[in-house]
Amino acid sequence: MNYNLSKAFRTSMEVEGQGLFVAHPQDPGGATKWGVSLRLARRLGLDLDHDGDVDADDIRLIDEAAARDVFERVFWRGVRGDELPAGLDLAAADAAFHHGEGAARCLLQRAAGVRVDGILGPISLRACAADPVEVLRRLAGVRGVHMSKLDGWATFGEGWISRLVDVHAVAKGLVSLP
Repeated sequence: MNYNLSKAFRTSMEVEGQGLFVAHPQDPGGATKWGVSLRLARRLGLDLDHDGDVDADDIRLIDEAAARDVFERVFWRGVRGDELPAGLDLAAADAAFHHGEGAARCLLQRAAGVRVDGILGPISLRACAADPVEVLRRLAGVRGVHMSKLDGWATFGEGWISRLVDVHAVAKGLVSLP
């Protein structure tokens, strides 16, 4: 329906800490830069230093262009961002970025009130398009509940909620009725 990929990427990066290398010992994703975690980099085979393994040294080498490529390939496409209504596309892509694309699809389906199977097909997309304002509102709620159940909640919960509030404020400014 629209193409808010650049806006979604910029918004997620603003709340992620643009280009900062972080290796928090309690982060299950491991070292992170531009929002690309070591766990994700290993999944994608991002051996940027070409030494035969994917480790923190590769994370240090991630630049904005590489992060944007990962964001588009994995998260934006993972929630079919180009087919979602404006605003909802941004919020869903950030959910994928933060929770993983499978979890984001399920959260989006729950918010849209359709059967939760992790597949964003025609029924899910129609439900999202029917009332994107309400789906966006519900998505914020289901994301908050989801976050509160994660292992890192005690350590990262305050930051996660801040991220949710910031991202959804931007998304709300983009969403409109069909």
